[in-house]
Amino acid sequence: ALPIYKASILFLFVLFIACGEKKADLTGNTPLKINDFNKAFKLASLPLTISDSNLFKFVDTIQIGRKALVQFIPDSIVEQIISSTDKKAILHPILKIEKEEEYYLLLHVQHLSQQDIAVVVFSKKNKYLGFKVVAEFNEEHKNSRLYGKTLTINKEPTFLVTENKMGEDNAASYEKKGWAYSVRYQQI
Repeated sequence: ALPIYKASILFLFVLFIACGEKKADLTGNTPLKINDFNKAFKLASLPLTISDSNLFKFVDTIQIGRKALVQFIPDSIVEQIISSTDKKAILHPILKIEKEEEYYLLLHVQHLSQQDIAVVVFSKKNKYLGFKVVAEFNEEHKNSRLYGKTLTINKEPTFLVTENKMGEDNAASYEKKGWAYSVRYQQI
């Protein structure tokens, strides 16, 4: 048996470790510091490709409350990312992209029949700069040989969405769309 003083020291050590860094409450029900919010996002290694079949490889299990976003992003923008009327939609952090003058947070918006990826841009001083829903993956097309959508993010970063689909007339089509944030124009 351990002497009482050794057991006390062991107990205090375990208590100290258990009371260490608390996880931030990402529900938004309590005030949240943006640096704590940003810690929920893993740092991205670019370039990378996200598709409907590998999306969940990037998505964290942590859930972010709509109220948490409203603390850092204007209400009207949050409404475009995740509507207040869509009670079943769930937000998850994906990745963080660091650049010299700004950083990008990628959010996964999980709807019943669709998976969206939204990008929110902040200055290095944590000022909101812009956003864009860059990709929408429709669940009914997942793993279809007639359909495919891919989001590729390069080092700039530029967000390039490529899509293959079969039309109603059985004609195949291929489409590319790209987006990039410009500090000069402050839009995405």
